[in-house]
Amino acid sequence: MGVGTMSPGRETRTLDGLSEGQLDFLREVVGHELVGRAVDLGRLRQLPDPRAPVREVQALGRLAYRLGLGAVEVPDREAREVVARIAEEFRQIDAGLFERHEDAMVRHRALGALLASLEEAGDDA
Repeated sequence: MGVGTMSPGRETRTLDGLSEGQLDFLREVVGHELVGRAVDLGRLRQLPDPRAPVREVQALGRLAYRLGLGAVEVPDREAREVVARIAEEFRQIDAGLFERHEDAMVRHRALGALLASLEEAGDDA
């Protein structure tokens, strides 16, 4: 699909259905998550599975890079899991606001679209 260099075994999906505002929101959220998780890497020795946060930072890095190009690569199980967690956190924060606040709907639509783009039938990568 011609969006940057593709990893072996992965397909690039453009995020054409998202508005520029939604893409900006996703870039900001993923960027903040990436920085926050990268800072947490200083505590790896204290964690039961120190590889898990490293994989999460790698997935966020891939997402941040691809979102800058307006696309994602699939399959990417780690990225999908991170986005699902972020979407659930926003769902909990925004509970009860859907009918009253358009911003909450925009966030949820953007995260839902990103998650749908990352989902792949038989995702085993």
